[in-house]
Amino acid sequence: MHLDSQFDVIIPQIVDMMLGVLLKGNAGHEEQVRRIASEEMTTAFTLHRKEMIDVTRDTYRRNFNDAELGDLTAFYQSPTGQKFIARQSQIVRQSMAGGAAVGQAAAREALPRIIERMKALNLSVPKGA
Repeated sequence: MHLDSQFDVIIPQIVDMMLGVLLKGNAGHEEQVRRIASEEMTTAFTLHRKEMIDVTRDTYRRNFNDAELGDLTAFYQSPTGQKFIARQSQIVRQSMAGGAAVGQAAAREALPRIIERMKALNLSVPKGA
C-alpha cells in the first residue's frame, strides 16, 4: 500500500503541529524554524522508518482484511488516491483549523450550561470556568 510514501506526507503534518510551540518567541524566524524542524524530523523518521512502517502495516492488518487492504491499495494507486496523498496534509490543516473554530464556539455555548448544571448538583466548578 506504499506505506513508505505515506511518511513523506506525515512529516510536514507533524512539523506543522510542532510549529505552534516552536515559534513562540521566534517571531520573524518562521522559515528558519520550519526548515530546522523539517530537517530534524526527516532525519528522525529516516532512522525509524522501517519501525514506523512495521507498526503501521500491523495496524492496518488488525483493522482490515486482505480484500479491504487490496481495495485500499487500489485506491491509493488510483489518480484520486494519488491526489488524496498529495493533498492530505493540506486537507488535515484546513480541517483542523475549521474544526478548532467550531469546537471553540461550541465550548463557549456549552460552558455556561455545564457550569449551571454542576452548580445545581453542588459540584465544584473550577475557577475561571
